[in-house]
Amino acid sequence: MSRKIWQVNKVNKDLAISLAERHNLFAIAALIASSRGIDTDEKIRAFFYDELDFFSPWDIPDMEKAVYAINQALENFDRIAICGDYDADGITASALLYSYLEEQGADVICRIPDRSEGYGLKKEAIDYFSEQGVKLIITVDCGISSIEEAEYAKEKGIRLVVTDHHIVGDTLPDCYAVVDPYRADCNCRFKAFAGVGVVFKLLCALEQGDTEFILDAYSDIVALGTIGDVMPLVDENRLIVRRGVEMINSSDRPGIISLREAAGQSEKRVTSGSLAFTLIPRINAAGRMGSPTRALNLLLCEDSVISDDIAADIDNANVLRHKTEQEIFTEIKEQIKQNPMLVHDRIIVVDGEGWQNGVVGIVAAKLVETYGKPAIVIARNGDDARGSGRSFEGFSLYEAIKASSSVLEHFGGHTLAAGIGLKSKNIDAFRREINNFASKLEPVYPVLNIDCKLNPVAINNDLLNALSTLEPFGAGNAVPVFGLYSMNIDGVQAVSEGRHIRLMLSKGDTKISAMRFGVSPIDFPFKKGDTIDIAVTVEANEYLGEVRPSVHIKAVRGSGMDDKKVLDGFALFEKVMRREVLTSEEKKRAFPEREFMLDIFKFIKKQGSWQYDSETLCYRIGDDGTNLCKVAVSLDAMLELDVLIKDENGVITLPDIPVKADLASSKILTYLKS
Repeated sequence: MSRKIWQVNKVNKDLAISLAERHNLFAIAALIASSRGIDTDEKIRAFFYDELDFFSPWDIPDMEKAVYAINQALENFDRIAICGDYDADGITASALLYSYLEEQGADVICRIPDRSEGYGLKKEAIDYFSEQGVKLIITVDCGISSIEEAEYAKEKGIRLVVTDHHIVGDTLPDCYAVVDPYRADCNCRFKAFAGVGVVFKLLCALEQGDTEFILDAYSDIVALGTIGDVMPLVDENRLIVRRGVEMINSSDRPGIISLREAAGQSEKRVTSGSLAFTLIPRINAAGRMGSPTRALNLLLCEDSVISDDIAADIDNANVLRHKTEQEIFTEIKEQIKQNPMLVHDRIIVVDGEGWQNGVVGIVAAKLVETYGKPAIVIARNGDDARGSGRSFEGFSLYEAIKASSSVLEHFGGHTLAAGIGLKSKNIDAFRREINNFASKLEPVYPVLNIDCKLNPVAINNDLLNALSTLEPFGAGNAVPVFGLYSMNIDGVQAVSEGRHIRLMLSKGDTKISAMRFGVSPIDFPFKKGDTIDIAVTVEANEYLGEVRPSVHIKAVRGSGMDDKKVLDGFALFEKVMRREVLTSEEKKRAFPEREFMLDIFKFIKKQGSWQYDSETLCYRIGDDGTNLCKVAVSLDAMLELDVLIKDENGVITLPDIPVKADLASSKILTYLKS
């Protein structure tokens, strides 16, 4: 996993205690809430007790016109077409609007394009709708950028209503109504809806503001799309998702029941968090690995036998999606092994022939998490290529791509995620352009937000009860992360045939166990007797009817390590590897004296082997990260001259026959001295 800056939220304990007493809250819940800006009586009541009114749907511009157009089509029994997006948000938004209109007796059809067709309303879709006798098209989760398509629909004599939640460009589509909270003339209290959330407000308007009726009927579908599109679970989204999760847990909707069974969730109580990792990836997989219409049909299905078949098909698509992701990621790791400079770049750009377009964004996110850098994964298909990128807070991937757009055919997205299209021959030029842009910026490091420091003695069922009051968790209201500092390792146990580990930890008289998933004992750089800091989440684990807290480790570092020094050291080493011009101060921090290198050699000789990163080596020799770049340079120089050797698994050892070499003659030290 990538190294991050551990940042503990600032808290006002006196304020938290006061809020807890006035509102009968758990102290730790009030502390976390207040540190997240929920720090007034009004905000506390809205967050914990749902004392928040839904704002009028009529506050969104053009809502009245959209309602009029739909009601007129219903009265005239005109054919209505819904055009959505192929992700979970677009699929649920389409299902929501279709279900409602069908209930009203509408003549309605729905079309969601495959990924191969591209995002949004296309002229080909308008032609299809025209052939089907459609009089009104309603877009969901798309349409705000369909300027030419709006004109084309008008030429065809088809009325168009756009509902979307994406940022509005310089020009609105010239159509009958544009319902988007991000319009400049929209002054509604809350804007951060998913596309399905905008449709929710539309249905509330169609029901003359009867929000409760729509929530009772459809909050499960709205919740799935809102969580799936990673919308902030605050304000109205929080109320919708809270109701939706409860509805899913008692759902009689055949499609959701079948999907829960396929995901192995039928006997478990789902939460917003579990939905994000079980049901929603399967809805998305339908669009990533084939036709999204399967997921739409599942949500609309009223026959449990048919819904079981569709859910099984979608589950298979999800298995294939996961397998495809892993195959691409494995191929990328091999590319990196052959060309390590790919990950020494400021922005990782990798490409491959025939990679599945539907999953490259997920792979990009995995690269960001692994290497702590923005990443773009490009799928080549002959002369043409399409890519998807991901970033982290503090680095705008969209601005970086925009600055490099001279070699692109098209691009779009936002700060943390973006997509591109280009000619395959221009991939290398794009890699150079975007990294040249990044080289002019100050380094930005990913941050691990920690809600508060925690004494391990406080990990008990009272803590679980306190955390439950903060649900539902998701974007804008993340699962609380706690920092446990100076924990002693009493033991490391392999779990699930070595795929995971359980740490036995202690601090003073308190002993706890904590799980570290996806890390094997051989890959874990710490051992019994070490003192570490861990960032953890605490979740409820039910076994044989008894509920106990389960501690899950999100990140580990050696106690005493300085985050900023460590990350500065890594960044400087990569600058050295790129052979960039260094300042005199940077040279001083990077250049290891002979005695320093000899100490590193002796340490590895004493250990017998070394297979971990430079930070762990710093920890072992008692360095807080100050000399991390020197450690990395020392290893590079000794490996280059065969004083040390590295096998295919990355394990460093001494050669059987010792090699005498002039270390100063290595390429990296020659560069530093120049």
